[in-house]
Amino acid sequence: MKNRSSLKIFTTILSVFACFGLFSTAQAQEGDLGGGNTNEGFHALLNLSGGGFNTGLGWYSLGFLSDGFFNTAVGAGSLDINNGNSNTAAGTAALLLNIVADRNTAVGTDALLNNDFTSTAPATATDNTAVGFWALLNNHDGGRNTAVGSNALFLNDAAGTSPATAFDNTAVGFAALFANVDGESNTAVGMFALLSNNSDEQTAVGAGALQTNTTGAENTAVGYNALLANDTAGFSVAVGYEALSTATGGQNTAVGDHALDGLTTGSLNTAIGDLAGNGYTGGESANVCIGAFVFGVAGESNTVRIANNLPTAAGASACFIGGIISKFTPLAPANPLVTIDPVTQQLGWTMDFSANKVAEQEKKIEEQQASIAELKSTVAQQQKGMEVLTAQLREQASQIQKVSAQLEVSKPAPQVVVNKP
Repeated sequence: MKNRSSLKIFTTILSVFACFGLFSTAQAQEGDLGGGNTNEGFHALLNLSGGGFNTGLGWYSLGFLSDGFFNTAVGAGSLDINNGNSNTAAGTAALLLNIVADRNTAVGTDALLNNDFTSTAPATATDNTAVGFWALLNNHDGGRNTAVGSNALFLNDAAGTSPATAFDNTAVGFAALFANVDGESNTAVGMFALLSNNSDEQTAVGAGALQTNTTGAENTAVGYNALLANDTAGFSVAVGYEALSTATGGQNTAVGDHALDGLTTGSLNTAIGDLAGNGYTGGESANVCIGAFVFGVAGESNTVRIANNLPTAAGASACFIGGIISKFTPLAPANPLVTIDPVTQQLGWTMDFSANKVAEQEKKIEEQQASIAELKSTVAQQQKGMEVLTAQLREQASQIQKVSAQLEVSKPAPQVVVNKP
């Protein structure tokens, strides 16, 4: 490891200068050196023999540059041994040990101090930007890194691994990506974000986000302390204040304030909503909780809960899901019924003709009732006719009785005839 303190390195450089008698009592040379070169300060641009448009302001700033172009150094020892191009250093010992790498920017005491110190050929420690005290201090050969904040990317490429792998990292915030040595393509925004990381392709936005992650891969954390405890697990997404903050298991997704906040070793969980999945406190796995305050039950796994906390009173809640029925509009009174495939668990639909059957039965009943009513009317009419006929028959019988009585009265008395011998 080449992780030496900047003070020790700077002291060593000063000792070397002293051995070569570089601490002259001569007056500082200042002003326009020609070729667009400008210096001000003791031994600033001292060894310039070519190059152009360089500016050295401060003790030994660009002191050993010979023929580089477009370099700017402001501060004692800044870009001191540089012979690269288009580098900018502002701050004591900023880019102090850069040798031939190009297009680096360092603002702050000791920022990018060790950059390109291994003198890799061709140089790979290019296009780095460090703003802040000790930002990217230990970077040797990593390139295209951006560090904004004191101690940001402090250990980046500190091991000096060849070939270098610590490229394309972005750290904004105090000690963001502090311990990253060989990880690449990471983004950390916030104090202590990805503080311990040494893996690739992590994204952390928020103070403490993914703070303890070391080798976990492809995690994304957005929010204060999101995925705070994650260490070696990968492929998790946490969006929200302290979402998944205690989780060490992988492949979890939490979106919402304190979502899955109590989970520890569980994996493959999905929680969306304020405090969603907050009821899980251990190794619960493969659960889905959707909806605010859908907590889940401690100890359960392989469970789906979607807004299961809605009021159950009649008419108090409703559910609408699109996409089950498509390209078809059922004809009334037929209704579609939702079905679940027992194998694929896919939602589908089938036609419910019970409404037709009910309508048919109702129609038959109406027809029968109409027939019964008509029959009753007919029977009533017939009964009335029978009553009239009965009355007529009775009248006729009465008249017959009267006639019979009259005939009996008018009938002559019987006569006895005596026959004489």
